[in-house]
Amino acid sequence: MIGGNLAHSGPGFGNEDDMLFMTLEFASGKIATLEWGSAFNWPEHYVIINGTKGSIKIDMQETGGTLRVGGKTENFLVHETQEEDNDRKKGNLTSEMDGAIAYGRPGKKTPLWLASLIKKETLFLHKVLSGEKPDDDYIDLLNGEAAMSAIATAECSYSF
Repeated sequence: MIGGNLAHSGPGFGNEDDMLFMTLEFASGKIATLEWGSAFNWPEHYVIINGTKGSIKIDMQETGGTLRVGGKTENFLVHETQEEDNDRKKGNLTSEMDGAIAYGRPGKKTPLWLASLIKKETLFLHKVLSGEKPDDDYIDLLNGEAAMSAIATAECSYSF
């Protein structure tokens, strides 16, 4: 893995990389290449996964998903609603955001897609603290599995 901070440095920006390149090799012998970035003249933020039965593309720049299976193509939302997807796409196309990290400040409206995620996380925490059983989809957030996966992912990046 290699990365750098090419376009978003100086006052008003953090110290995170604005481009990353990664090559993965799996035990099965398969390989994958990944590229992330908001430092390019042609910004792209997407993941394509090609499988044996089809492929999927999650495009965070244009904010939409595409599933191709058996010669059929199906589009799907990335977020909960079309309004949230449109709001994210609009933010990606402005010179303020261009798909990079959004820094908040008093008086600045939180993007719809992010506000939706914050609301879900807050409701999840409230339910857990109130003693409700979490949905099976989220149990790994409480049993340590999600934390261990995050640590393993971070440690993997140090091995390069």
